[in-house]
Amino acid sequence: MGKYVQRYFKNLGKFNQRQYKAMVHIVIYVEAKSKAEINRRLQSGQTVVGVEHKMGQATTWPLSEMLPDGTLVKVWDKMSFGSPVAKSYGRWDLKNRRVL
Repeated sequence: MGKYVQRYFKNLGKFNQRQYKAMVHIVIYVEAKSKAEINRRLQSGQTVVGVEHKMGQATTWPLSEMLPDGTLVKVWDKMSFGSPVAKSYGRWDLKNRRVL
């Protein structure tokens, strides 16, 4: 578990880790051809960045220990009317640092 997430656990106090994970719903879009391409880029040491679109704002998240385990990763390579069109989905596996 990353330092970023651990800090939140300390600040939450009354919530346990399982309850916190149930509260977090992050969906990020990563531009790539496939999940395998994302995993190859991560293994080669490249920084892979995803974008979370929420309530009219875009937040960038690197695929690293900052991203909570189980985050939904949508892979896209085409845009439609200014929005990314997801062609596959996966979950971020923090322990193995890859998209499943």
